[in-house]
Amino acid sequence: MSSGMDARTYAHVMMLERRVLFGMTVFTAIGFVLWIVSVSTDYWFIVHAPRGTYLNKTKSFFVKSNSGLWKICRTEFSNESSSSSPALFTVCQYHNLFPTREEIRRNPQIDRTIVHYSRTETAFSIISLILMLMADGFSIYTFFEPRYMFKRLAGGVHFLAAATVLVVVEVLVNSVEYEAAYLPEIGRAHV
Repeated sequence: MSSGMDARTYAHVMMLERRVLFGMTVFTAIGFVLWIVSVSTDYWFIVHAPRGTYLNKTKSFFVKSNSGLWKICRTEFSNESSSSSPALFTVCQYHNLFPTREEIRRNPQIDRTIVHYSRTETAFSIISLILMLMADGFSIYTFFEPRYMFKRLAGGVHFLAAATVLVVVEVLVNSVEYEAAYLPEIGRAHV
């Protein structure tokens, strides 16, 4: 207790501090759950080609795609159907984060830079989940051990978790910009 503060004021300050800490801990726990949901979804970015983009490899028109950390789904339009109406089909596949050199050489749809971006996004997403879990654990621990040392530790780990989430977002933005600028199929579509 500070020498300039009476016991009642000190108790009031400590109660306010605990309430703020509790509110922020709940807020970061909700953020942790939302981050798990966002890491799990396949809608990190959506690409639309309203008039379609012709793909030589599949002899079809690219219409749209959605992609997340783990999987990409592409919707294509094909005129070569056996029925009288054209076929609209969606193909989903998991990202190959570690393709061999042979796979990169054989498949023109694999871009080495995009693979590196995907690996970075995935790694930092997992790191940020671990840091968020640690930070929330340290925040909860400060309710039982109210020393400032643990509060500083929790705050520092929260800062690191926020920094890793920022890295993930920046890498994602840069990968989308790279795809729009350097990959001809995506460059003509609207990201």
